[in-house]
Amino acid sequence: MKKLFLCLLALLMLLSGCAGGGNPEPTPEPTPEPTPEPIGYSDPIYLVAKKTSGISSVEELEGKTIGTQLYYGKESTDYVVSELNEAGLTFEVLGIGGYVAIPNHLLDDSIDAWIVEKDAHEIIWDYRHDYNPEEHVILAEYRIPYYEEEKVEQSILDNILTKEPFAVMITGIDERVDPSEYKKARNDVNILMVVNPEMKHVLTVSFPRDSYIKNACTGYNDKLTHFGMKGTECVKESIGDLLDVDIEYFVQVSFSTFVDMIDSLGGIEVDVPLDFCMDQDSYRNVKQPYCLVKGEDTLLYGEWALALARNRKYDGIYNGDYGRIRNQALIVNGLMERLSEYPFLLLMAEYSWRANTLAYHNFNLELNDLEALFYLANAFSDGYTVDNYFIENVGDMTESGMSIGRLTERTKEIAKLKVQYALTGEMDKESKYYEEAMIGYITGGAGNYTDKYIGEEYYLEGYEPEVEEPVSSETNE
Repeated sequence: MKKLFLCLLALLMLLSGCAGGGNPEPTPEPTPEPTPEPIGYSDPIYLVAKKTSGISSVEELEGKTIGTQLYYGKESTDYVVSELNEAGLTFEVLGIGGYVAIPNHLLDDSIDAWIVEKDAHEIIWDYRHDYNPEEHVILAEYRIPYYEEEKVEQSILDNILTKEPFAVMITGIDERVDPSEYKKARNDVNILMVVNPEMKHVLTVSFPRDSYIKNACTGYNDKLTHFGMKGTECVKESIGDLLDVDIEYFVQVSFSTFVDMIDSLGGIEVDVPLDFCMDQDSYRNVKQPYCLVKGEDTLLYGEWALALARNRKYDGIYNGDYGRIRNQALIVNGLMERLSEYPFLLLMAEYSWRANTLAYHNFNLELNDLEALFYLANAFSDGYTVDNYFIENVGDMTESGMSIGRLTERTKEIAKLKVQYALTGEMDKESKYYEEAMIGYITGGAGNYTDKYIGEEYYLEGYEPEVEEPVSSETNE
């Protein structure tokens, strides 16, 4: 009994020691800091399914296949996938090369649902008329929270294309050829483009294909359209020598790549300047001509845009080849407008640019040139100015009987002044062509012989024309 009492006493002492003079009370768990409120959210991201699938909720995607983006929109789709995983949903993921490929997977039933950003969901119909947003149901909407300002990669900000003026030579080949065959083809379209990121100003100088100038590669004068057979670099260097400008970049397209490029952007909108029908399509098939109707804000896909670019003598276009280069500049303006309105389209086509299937070019993809162009297009979305200038030739014949166009002093000097302005924001006021060169022009294309050239003139920034004082009708008595 005594042993039992001693044991109980020892136990009580031990317990009292632990509670009083022993270890202190355990430290309470620290209260976690509240999650900061996001400073903003992304645009909506949709999880979508076909109405005819019978799927009406996210939970019904258990065990199904969801289409995600491999290129543009990847951040958005990755975020939604992570949200679905956290919700405990089990599903298969199928990577898609671009939003415009979604309808292909719907046709073969390889996906049950897909993740798409709101803007893309609404614009896919511009690309694919077999994708109607009204035929699909939005199962859920997501927005990515952002807790700090989104920063552009320093390599993009450091890219010269985002901050310094640059010149690019755009040439077009009158053939359907592979990029590897470009050096063997004539260049029918020749447009020098100068872009000033700071001024948000774009100059285009268009050359008729018969312009008779010195070929920098051969040292001899020849028709400009022949230079492409020696390589795109010959065209670039020759125009650079002619206008005293360093042209670093070039982009060259053929019929097929032009059509693919326009289609990859979902078409372009232009004001078609006249009613006309081509006597042949771009495959030279006389049984399938392309016809366009004069009108404002016409959406042109690849083949129709090509028809407008090629047309020079059918159905009464004014001034043949001189009219055609105005329509070509009209299409370039439409491309710029499309990219400034929807700059993400440039990134949507990124995988094609990397494969050089949309255009043969010398932009450096390893230095983020494509991303820099996207950044620039986004910066132009709040407005920019365009000046379209057209080189004038005087028809002539060589001793061998070849029909050529000789450039006048006036047209060369005005072109040089406009290039100077686009690069520096200033122009030589001592030039006798200064006042002419400071008048900007936005082409509306070439109409028929009644409408002639269509366009709009304006004064370039910094030019204040002298206003003559009105002559008073009062006389001194």
